[in-house]
Amino acid sequence: MLRVSILGAGSSYPPPGYAGPCIIVDLGGETILLDAGESCASRLGQLGVSPCEVENVYISHRHIDHWAGLHSIAIGRVAGGCKGGMRIIAPWLEEDPVPEGLSLLVDRGHATLTSEPPSIAGARVEPVRVRHEAVAYGLRVSSGGRAVFYTSDTMLFEGLVEEARGSTLLIAEATLPEGIDPVVAGMHMRVSDALELARESRASMLALVHLSPASLEEARKIPGTPGPVVLVGEGYSVAL
Repeated sequence: MLRVSILGAGSSYPPPGYAGPCIIVDLGGETILLDAGESCASRLGQLGVSPCEVENVYISHRHIDHWAGLHSIAIGRVAGGCKGGMRIIAPWLEEDPVPEGLSLLVDRGHATLTSEPPSIAGARVEPVRVRHEAVAYGLRVSSGGRAVFYTSDTMLFEGLVEEARGSTLLIAEATLPEGIDPVVAGMHMRVSDALELARESRASMLALVHLSPASLEEARKIPGTPGPVVLVGEGYSVAL
């Protein structure tokens, strides 16, 4: 069974009280953390996850709002006497410069960096190149006939529908309010784009993340129409 907890669903300009990107996928005894934005360590603590349990971290791209929380997690691991370092999976390593803050974690022995996703609890972990102003990769995690697809930061494009096809849970960014050009705004999706992606890919559930105050307000007005179950906000867990 897959259990997904949406602990942080805010963007680089988050709604009040929201954490940065922070999603944990429990594969049954082993976990993978999808991005680690501001306040991620605190949200993991609220869920009862020890820093020592954070071993596999997927960082979708180099923008700081997707990894700034790693430093707090690293400090928590030192305080907790955790053995070894975190394994940071960053498929963009060979294409984009590694930020100094991430390099510092590696230099101090808090983490190792790899571009190749390892086998985690027998699940298929497959990075998917998306379209953002930085080199970015979404991720598909499949296990036991269930699949989670995380878009990371991206604009909507035709190939994304095929990559997300048949997801049990689609975790899609929805940063922009309507009326904003995705290309001009750094290649992000609007709430309507995320809904279109979910419908076209036939996802069973859609979780909206990377929200701004304006897009959160729009997301809360989504009518209950036929299609995927839409989850808005953060602080909830879903068993698949």
